[in-house]
Amino acid sequence: MMSDTTIVEFCAVVKEETGAVLDRATAQKILADLVGYFNLLGKIAHRENLDTKGRTVSPLNKNRLNTF
Repeated sequence: MMSDTTIVEFCAVVKEETGAVLDRATAQKILADLVGYFNLLGKIAHRENLDTKGRTVSPLNKNRLNTF
């Protein structure tokens, strides 16, 4: 769940950028969907950075393994 401050700030940005006025429930749903979307992108990026043995591969050099 998002904080009240986050929802109010998001509504203000949407209104300023688009002129659309969002109710609290709609803003909360959009924010939750965005969080889910970026969470999925993070999981995909992490999966793509694993080599076949499950070790993390450097995104800058796919041939070099990270040692952490």
